[in-house]
Amino acid sequence: MAYITQSDLVPGRMSLAELVQLTDDAGTGEVDTTALGPCIAQAEGLLESYVSGRYTLPLTATAQVKGLALDLCVFKLFSRRPSRAVPEAVQKNYEAALDLLRRVSRGDAALDQAAAQQGSEMDVVTKNHSDDPDVFDEKKLKAY
Repeated sequence: MAYITQSDLVPGRMSLAELVQLTDDAGTGEVDTTALGPCIAQAEGLLESYVSGRYTLPLTATAQVKGLALDLCVFKLFSRRPSRAVPEAVQKNYEAALDLLRRVSRGDAALDQAAAQQGSEMDVVTKNHSDDPDVFDEKKLKAY
């Protein structure tokens, strides 16, 4: 995984002060990476869960993939503080990311990734079983 890091969040999606407020459970005045790490992992895991049937994992950390992971992560960070309202923009970005991931999962949208290698009809090896003594055809079945 590892699509996003703390340096992608700050200053790209939030200020350092805001990240401290959302992760500093012990009151140290610092970003608590033990609180941030699970939010990043949950966001990346959620992203992968939606796209794993269509793309080979891990994904390439393109701007699109990073953006989706960041939108999911920021929402997870705000969700850690139930007493603090999730900003409307954060909520909308989260819902838009989930909507895109659902559409990708259904095959109605695509990411900027190479699609997973799928077996085609030409790749399937077929065997003519007519001479196989262990295969029953209608004639053999009628004999029993």
